Amino acid sequence: MRRFLAAIAVLSLAAGCTPRGPAATLDDYVGALEAGRLDQAYALTSKRYRKRVDRAAFGKRYATKAAREGAAKALRAAAPGLVVVAQADPSAPLLEREGRGWAVVPSPQAKPPPPADAAKKARDVVAAFTKAARAGDFQGAYALLAGPLRARYTPKRLAKDFQVAGAAATGVLARIEAALSGGAKVVVEGTRAYLPLGGGLAVRLEAENGLFRITALQ
Repeated sequence: MRRFLAAIAVLSLAAGCTPRGPAATLDDYVGALEAGRLDQAYALTSKRYRKRVDRAAFGKRYATKAAREGAAKALRAAAPGLVVVAQADPSAPLLEREGRGWAVVPSPQAKPPPPADAAKKARDVVAAFTKAARAGDFQGAYALLAGPLRARYTPKRLAKDFQVAGAAATGVLARIEAALSGGAKVVVEGTRAYLPLGGGLAVRLEAENGLFRITALQ
């Protein structure tokens, strides 16, 4: 009798340790999200995801009920066509194999689209920089540089570099002016933008505190 009971106990333990399948794991994750149990939901994500997104960032993303319900609704809609892959494409899978079980791979957080007038604002910065450099107003030109460039330069050094470059510098300005007057379009990619100058060259910008600033002339 004791052996029989012992065998049942072993079978019960084994059954309790059986890894959850992908559908059940996803259901557990969605349920934890909907209930606001973020520690539990985060624990059900993959190790690969947790390396990219720490607990604080995960909590911030799902801090509101609306965010949690929106994510849960999207996952429930996707569940019938459950995507289970070996993480070849980090944006595609809902789950991936992890050890003997499964782990959820939350979709990357969508970046907000750039404002409708982003291209115009970037274009205006390029035009203002070119005008200032042409006029020898290197204080004004310096103010339109991105933070990393401002840390390396001073208005005085910027003026000296333009002076040393001579015809090459005025040639770059001429190419920018030609691109602007010729209607070349500024391309906006999230927080970055660039004005193509032809020949693989471009004026590159990045948003800082909502304002575009020049990062490179290359």
